[in-house]
This record gives sequence, structure tokens and C-alpha cells, in this order.
Amino acid sequence: MPLIRGGRSVPEVDLALFDVLPSELFKPLGSPSRRFYADLLLFLHERTFSLAAEAPRRAQVLQEIADFQQRWESRNGDSLAESSDSPATAPEDRARAAYQRLSDTGWLIEHKDRYIRLVDLDPDASGLLHVLSEIERGETRTYGGAVIAVLSSLESAAANPAERSENVRNAVRGARDFLAHMRMVSVSLRKVE
Repeated sequence: MPLIRGGRSVPEVDLALFDVLPSELFKPLGSPSRRFYADLLLFLHERTFSLAAEAPRRAQVLQEIADFQQRWESRNGDSLAESSDSPATAPEDRARAAYQRLSDTGWLIEHKDRYIRLVDLDPDASGLLHVLSEIERGETRTYGGAVIAVLSSLESAAANPAERSENVRNAVRGARDFLAHMRMVSVSLRKVE
């Protein structure tokens, strides 16, 4: 059923994001402790999982959560104070509660290699974290570089007709990304005014 906006019919947009990512994934980010879980997930993504060639051991992940939680709480207060999670008092118990919450909601996947319990990020969750970490880092974009990349793809398409479709697709993707970035800049400037 189409949506009506401003007297005009607007087709519904079927966002693939919600078809790919399970709704459980968003529970920690929608909880009263969302700031803690967002910071923890970005930390685990950057420090624990993105640099490791192999899945880390469960004990290592729990220790990293405990260390992170201690640093986070010293700056921000109790990480689980406002949440419905059980109020654990010992640092190990609080780390286990956070680990279990991330595991139950699909962020972390546990598997065994013989007798060793290993932990990994869910592949879809990892993709989402990658995008969120780029946003958090505020990765910059050079305008000249973006325009030259699109131009280069189009010139390559003209020079190599056999590979034209891939080069045109890259040019379209680059142009869309740049347009989205420019719109974001435009809206940000309007907000400042």
C-alpha cells in the first residue's frame, strides 16, 4: 500500500537492512544502557575482532569486556544501573552479564574448537559495526578525490568496453556516495544556521 505524503502517493520502500538484520540485534542499542553497549560494541569491533586473524577465546573476550567496562564506568558511572539487566556487583559478573546480553541478542557467536570456546561477531552485525565505526570516526572525504574517482571510472569504462559494466557501476556507486555525503553536509549547514 503506497504512503501519502503532501497529497502525493509515495511508493513504500522495502529496506533490505531489516530483512537482513534480526530485530534482536537492536535490543542492546535500544535499552537504557544503550550508550554503554554502543561503546562496548565499537570497542570490541575495533580492538578485539577486526585485528584478530582468528576468533579469540571466550575468556579473552570476557576479560576485554571487564577491562573496558571498568574504564567506561570510571568515566560515566555504572553501565548497567539503568538497565533491566540484573544488577551484578562483581566486575566479572557485570562483564558476564554484558557478554550474555550481546550473545543472546545475536551480536556474538560462540563456537568450540575441541575444548576451547571461541567467540566471533555475527557477520551481519560485523558489517553494521563497520559502518557505525566509520561514522563514529568521522572519516573524512576529499571532494576532489571523490570527483576524480567517478571520472576515472567513467574514463576506464570508455577505454575498456569489455569491463564497461563494472566501471560504470563503480562510477554510479561513487557518485551516489558523494551525493549522500553532500546532502549530509548541506543539512548540517542548515542546522547550524
